[in-house]
Amino acid sequence: MANTTVSMAEVDKAFYDSYRDSAGKLDSRLVDPKTGKPRKLTMDPADSQFRKEWSKIRKHLQEQKNCAAASGGTSTTSPVTTTCSSTKKKPDNPPYEPSKWKAPVENGTNCYAYAMNDSTTHANNKTAQPGKAAGKPMSSLKCPDITTAVLEDGKKNDKDKKTKDTILVAEQCPYQKKNKLPPPDRKGYYLVALVTGSKPTGYDSSDNVFYRQDYHWYRQDDDGKWSHKPGTTPVTRDDSSGNPVTNPEKCDRRTKIGKTIVVPYKGYKDVVIDYDTFCGYFYVKKGGASVKP
Repeated sequence: MANTTVSMAEVDKAFYDSYRDSAGKLDSRLVDPKTGKPRKLTMDPADSQFRKEWSKIRKHLQEQKNCAAASGGTSTTSPVTTTCSSTKKKPDNPPYEPSKWKAPVENGTNCYAYAMNDSTTHANNKTAQPGKAAGKPMSSLKCPDITTAVLEDGKKNDKDKKTKDTILVAEQCPYQKKNKLPPPDRKGYYLVALVTGSKPTGYDSSDNVFYRQDYHWYRQDDDGKWSHKPGTTPVTRDDSSGNPVTNPEKCDRRTKIGKTIVVPYKGYKDVVIDYDTFCGYFYVKKGGASVKP
């Protein structure tokens, strides 16, 4: 019978690797000053957060090994893209119901309304935008500005519904950031992910493409899978390459949406939306948030 116990060595390697920079240098807080090698964690209060992180990694790797063993494999040496829990039912997450978002709802909702699970009737061409419902619309398409606007919508929901913390930033721990993994589930909430484009709208002569800058949202459904609604088009679970979105941080987010004429004397060029910047994850309270303009 295959051994499905994660060894201390496996956990240690994953832990220390998550605190190395792009050049492989370990965080100085985890280096033994005498040997220059990774030091062992202690019971000192200063190591409290490191111990918590180590425990989270052990739990994550154990889930992965159990999941792999059930399907005939046991390896935990390579970075994983999903967790075992993603195959389990998530009662706090909205179900995947494409039919619920068909016309006329389809024409007046977008990725943001979908992520927030707000399918109330929105007027055509007046789709939800971060911060607009709160009267504090985003000031740019940069991650910090969109985040600020989204949290303002959360505050408005808190006040209207007499609750609190409707929308929260979902932080990734170092291990999750290193391996591009979503943060853990939070009881009473579901996960959504925000991406944006780094290139401003306009023609880029370096790759002969006309870019349209925009932001986009993905949400995790109750079966653990991810879905999204590109603009006022149908809901889908596929990325730009037609593959299922198993991880919004790793899926294909570059899409050709047509052609446009570029003047002077450039002719017709491809119009592309490239969501090349991953802003992060958010927790949205079960049931969603109202973001109707």
